[in-house]
Amino acid sequence: MYSRTFRYGTHIRQFTISSSTPSGWEVKDEQDVCVLRKEIYSDWHRVERAKLTFAVEATRLLDAGWTESTLPDEQAAPALSRSGVTI
Repeated sequence: MYSRTFRYGTHIRQFTISSSTPSGWEVKDEQDVCVLRKEIYSDWHRVERAKLTFAVEATRLLDAGWTESTLPDEQAAPALSRSGVTI
């Protein structure tokens, strides 16, 4: 539903929002193999706020020299394993 992935050297930061239950959404912020934040929301307004927070953080990462990856999510795992990070 929503996914943005950023890379800086061997580091990966990913923001995702996905359907979780019939009336809910999972909001997740991950860096490398660590989940920094994971929430399940049933209120769409909270999901919109989370997405706005992700957009602000994405801008901060880009300003700090990170690049946005155009690889599909399935290809992020091999990139992590090549960097020595095990998932």
